[in-house]
Amino acid sequence: MEESWIYLEAIASKIMEFILIAFFWLFDKFSNFLIDSGLVESQTTANLVSIIVVGGFYVVLLGIFLGPVRNVGGGVGDGDGGGGGGE
Repeated sequence: MEESWIYLEAIASKIMEFILIAFFWLFDKFSNFLIDSGLVESQTTANLVSIIVVGGFYVVLLGIFLGPVRNVGGGVGDGDGGGGGGE
């Protein structure tokens, strides 16, 4: 049983490493794009805008992919004893 946890931990580690590297790569590319296109004039502004945009992009993706996984509780008449009719 212990071997399976080590295997799953290695997979999760590689996935998190990929996500982190992809974040920094996208951050760098977007920052360079902002400066090259003339949308911003300073590196500091480009970095700040890149962090906000790329970070927001990742938050939206996490919400899309991990949102349905959460079990937030019952609704009306789902048998959880919470009332609400439909019983």
